[in-house]
Amino acid sequence: MLVIGIITGAWFAKRIRLDMSWGITVFIFIMFSLMFWMLPHSVDMAVINPAFNRLMHLNIFIAGFFFIPGLRGMILEVRILFLGMIAAMAIATGYALMVYDILLCSAFDVVQQRETGVRLLIIGLALFVFAIFTFFKNIGRVKPGQ
Repeated sequence: MLVIGIITGAWFAKRIRLDMSWGITVFIFIMFSLMFWMLPHSVDMAVINPAFNRLMHLNIFIAGFFFIPGLRGMILEVRILFLGMIAAMAIATGYALMVYDILLCSAFDVVQQRETGVRLLIIGLALFVFAIFTFFKNIGRVKPGQ
């Protein structure tokens, strides 16, 4: 749902203008949304309760929808910090899910927990590499007229 929200938000991004304060608010919303849905109790409730599951999908879609418009209104330093923190959070959570032998989430078994940890670790590393290449690709290049 996050990727679908990001794609939809990118499609509408030219129509949505967010200034710096709204962009930071959107980033805080996205961070807290991702952190909340990484909590084991939240995942358990989303698996057990269909209404809570719908709320999770809606929340993650909205977080993804405002990601691109929020990113466009930010200065470079805030973009780097935000994407770096998301990547670090995904890497740390993925590592924790991989190494713990106890169930952190009662809706799944240990094998599924480890598999989720590996995938989350890969996503975090890919996001980290993407952020580095995206933000630092133009360093060292001289703009015309300088």
